[in-house]
Amino acid sequence: MEEPLPSLTILVVDDETGFANALARLLSRDGHKVETAATGQDALLQIQARHYDLILCDLRLPELDGQDLYHRLKTEAPAMHQRMIFLTGDILNPASIEFLQQHNLVWLPKPCSVAEIRAAIQQVLHQGR
Repeated sequence: MEEPLPSLTILVVDDETGFANALARLLSRDGHKVETAATGQDALLQIQARHYDLILCDLRLPELDGQDLYHRLKTEAPAMHQRMIFLTGDILNPASIEFLQQHNLVWLPKPCSVAEIRAAIQQVLHQGR
């Protein structure tokens, strides 16, 4: 049986506003405080301004993509880069898959179910990330 998730502060980073807002609503119903960012650059500014327990991030973003955001966080906010879950529709791009596998990142293909997102969150929390 799946244990309930603690209340988290989550940043959803996705340039598809409808998807980001829907995901934010779903996660809010689970008791989380959720904010959104439409670009990697906006996300970086938000992360510099406040603490998030978890980041759900699209790989393909304008200005600063998910890979670049990951690498920036690795040096600028080391604890945060380990608390990222990537959501992507770009699963046919070998470079994207290589990045995700090389860094042993938790990721889900778009579209995904709420149950899959909850399981990914549990996985990241249990890994101590």
